[in-house]
Amino acid sequence: MSRAARDLLAASGPWTCVHGGAARTIPPLPALADLLAWHVCHPSNHGDARGATLLASHVGTVPWKRTQDPALGTRLSLDLDACDEIYGHMADHAAWLDARRVVEAIDVQATTLDAWAEQAGVRDVLLLSLSLEGGELDALRGADGLLRTGRITVVRTAVALRPVYHDQPVYADVDAWLASRGYGLVDCRFPWDHPRRVDPAVAGGQPARWSIEGVATYAHGSLLAGEAGQLPRAVAAAAVLAQAGYGSTAATVLDRQAGWDRRQTDAWLVDWARPGRRERWRAWWRSRLARR
Repeated sequence: MSRAARDLLAASGPWTCVHGGAARTIPPLPALADLLAWHVCHPSNHGDARGATLLASHVGTVPWKRTQDPALGTRLSLDLDACDEIYGHMADHAAWLDARRVVEAIDVQATTLDAWAEQAGVRDVLLLSLSLEGGELDALRGADGLLRTGRITVVRTAVALRPVYHDQPVYADVDAWLASRGYGLVDCRFPWDHPRRVDPAVAGGQPARWSIEGVATYAHGSLLAGEAGQLPRAVAAAAVLAQAGYGSTAATVLDRQAGWDRRQTDAWLVDWARPGRRERWRAWWRSRLARR
């Protein structure tokens, strides 16, 4: 039985501070609502970690810094010098500093993806999507068993070119870890920051540039090698990616990793876009849920 696990936590790091304040979580697509209910972290706990269970490299407790604005809490310490260099003297803004002021250091419960999978009876994961404000590598270390045995088909994770937290892992660290577990890079995107997304009062009116935060997508080596019998797995993973809104990445998985040419990939995406096709997929998935 394959399931999809996807992170739904609101972004609350310095990127969000630059681009308009703490983000809000949004409802998942209806077809994924049941799947996402399996996720170990509950979105409503993100604003205040007390009572939440966080993803980590071990089961137990982890330190958490509760800030004046609860939505900006974090496990890592913000590097103000790095923020100044990257974003332009953010420390000059009293409101921003006050929102990030640590008001309480607490310990919160933590679990691993391996422990979650065992407890929930999850054998395979089609898509694991992580956006944890610098905590992605720690969560991946907690999924070592799932990764080593290839039970996660596709990993989609936020990555940073430059750290803005002290001791924050960067893209190279995440890439090396996943490569050592048999995963290869499928797609990596660092969005172009348009000037209108940056408040000139905060970022000094700097011109457009590549963002320091991106998203990298990895697939298990069996898909990359085009092993016999892996096409259904690749198609299933691509379907979950497309349903989650990552159509371009879904096309890349099929185009590069499943051995499809561009015409086959385009035909699949066109077929996927038909309402009847989506309903058949939802009915198929619900039937699998009902058998558990």
